[in-house]
Amino acid sequence: MNGAGPGPWRYTLASATAGADFLQQQNDVALEFGTKIQYCMNLPCTILQSTRLQAVSQAREAKDHVRDPLVYSWKEGLSGLLLDSVGLGASVDNIFTSGPAASEAGCGGFNCTEMNPRYETALAALSGGPYAIGDGAGMTDKEMVMHSCRADGKILRTTEQLAMMDAGLREGFVHLQEFDVWSAATVIGRERWTFVLSTFLPRTVELTVADLGYNPSTSLVAWDKWSSLDDTGPYSGQLRVVDAATPLKLRGCPHLPNPRNKNWIYTIVAPRSCPECWTLLGELNKVASVSGVRFHTVKATNTSLTVHGIGLAGEVLSLGAVPPQGDIVISPASVIVSGSGTFSHSWP
Repeated sequence: MNGAGPGPWRYTLASATAGADFLQQQNDVALEFGTKIQYCMNLPCTILQSTRLQAVSQAREAKDHVRDPLVYSWKEGLSGLLLDSVGLGASVDNIFTSGPAASEAGCGGFNCTEMNPRYETALAALSGGPYAIGDGAGMTDKEMVMHSCRADGKILRTTEQLAMMDAGLREGFVHLQEFDVWSAATVIGRERWTFVLSTFLPRTVELTVADLGYNPSTSLVAWDKWSSLDDTGPYSGQLRVVDAATPLKLRGCPHLPNPRNKNWIYTIVAPRSCPECWTLLGELNKVASVSGVRFHTVKATNTSLTVHGIGLAGEVLSLGAVPPQGDIVISPASVIVSGSGTFSHSWP
């Protein structure tokens, strides 16, 4: 499409409209057969052209995933801003779920393990594209995959896909340093849950309630669900209140001595309907812990929290909430989806 190199595709150099004509014809055929198109190796000009092409639903926002941070295949935040602005799902390449301790037998001499499987799972699950598995035969980590979806395989989507936060751009200009602070969000009713992924932060960053997309008077609960800085236990990450007087502090996670290992934090930010209300963290074992694909209604007061949603009959959900009084702790609950595919649960 860019006319580089020898071959018949150089015809795009012969006319100012040849490239657009090609994309239009591709789009028309896809619509005829009811097929969607995902762009790959796209340029800003093709993304802008896609606004006229209804079959184009997604585009790759990062390089091929070669499991090496040095080639920046993980950098999707800035591209995500452009793709989101034109209504395209922002997709990452296939990911590898098998961790570094997995056996590489049968890999044919090629490294088919991933140093940062939790990070890549969060990246893919919060994107607007597929959660595509690239593991070698027999090497897929099912537990890691299930962090992204329901028991029936449906991806737990957020309302807003992952993209660079305005605060990341702002902080980057303070000392001309790169600040990869990205967020996605789920909106249910009038409430908003924000999911923040920060990578290689050179120093601590403070995000205000407004930075996170809320009214400045809103009270929040933040939980570092996964991080390269914390233990891998189920509730090991930091849990704290965020409000107008107490911004969200994202710990510095600079580059590591081994440049091929990522340093990062994944933080779930949940709203408190009132400062003394119960707070829903959602599914404790999912990346998008609160998703409209799972939850339909959430009602929180200072005495109770009630949720309703859907799932696969017999599916066991690991839900978590934060009580309004005392220490900030997670109150877990195990809930079984009914035979009709629905569930309801109340705390306390």
